[in-house]
Amino acid sequence: MKTSSKCVPCFFSQVEKVAQAVRISEKNQQKICKILARELDKYDFSQPPVTFGRVIYKTISRVTGINDLYFKDKRRIEKYLLSSSNELVKLIQKDEDPFHRSAKLCCAANAIDFGAGYVPDIKKIVKNLETEVLEVDHFFEFKKQIKKAKTVLFLGDNCGEIFFDRFFIEQIKKYNGAIKILYAVRPKPMINDALYEDAVNVGIDKFAKIISSGCDYPGVILEKTSRAFKAKYRTADIIVSKGQGNFESYFDSKKAVFYIFKAKCSAVSCFLKLPVDSLLFLYNKKMI
Repeated sequence: MKTSSKCVPCFFSQVEKVAQAVRISEKNQQKICKILARELDKYDFSQPPVTFGRVIYKTISRVTGINDLYFKDKRRIEKYLLSSSNELVKLIQKDEDPFHRSAKLCCAANAIDFGAGYVPDIKKIVKNLETEVLEVDHFFEFKKQIKKAKTVLFLGDNCGEIFFDRFFIEQIKKYNGAIKILYAVRPKPMINDALYEDAVNVGIDKFAKIISSGCDYPGVILEKTSRAFKAKYRTADIIVSKGQGNFESYFDSKKAVFYIFKAKCSAVSCFLKLPVDSLLFLYNKKMI
């Protein structure tokens, strides 16, 4: 997906919101905005929005000296979700189709995203999970393909929502006990994207092998991934791409790709011709 002019106000809005969240001085905010204005002047809009997103957050970290901008907030949300684990498991188990329910929760939890420049209301998100519905639901195509697949590569997204990825991955393993699942995380801090330790903290390592994409963008750009990741990618039968950033930056018409995310902005909404805030379990072959 190419960067739209609709993305530009959002780029600068994020600086203000991040500044409020991590208390950046007015002087440093001005310095960051000046740097970003110069970078935007030479920016190639044919690139996906996450490319400039990387510039934004790398600039903020460099100016402030804060490497992991949302470290404390990530730990707080993680702690809250772990304390709510039993209730969330019951929500899945009481459903007549726990596998489908886990897929819906996995999608709805994509709302746990700091990419808009603010810390989400985790209690409100969890409260609303049970009533969320999918605008596009290609889950049953996924279920059909997962039955015969040998390897699934799951492109992880945000810390917090990966707690729900774990529930979904657990259901995949119950459905196909022989399947091998790889779970890809970012190699270093980027917004609130999941790192290796985040995935371990929520127990994903019990059901999947955690690997690094080698790509420190707020998305997955294949040419920027590591050689080791590319080798794993080539052999995967199915790709599960989690989050809007991964949707914006990653597309492969030759692979079976299932995008699971919430369309959070007008640029993506216009691209898909779907309402903002739509929850999507989207099969790439039905987009082509």
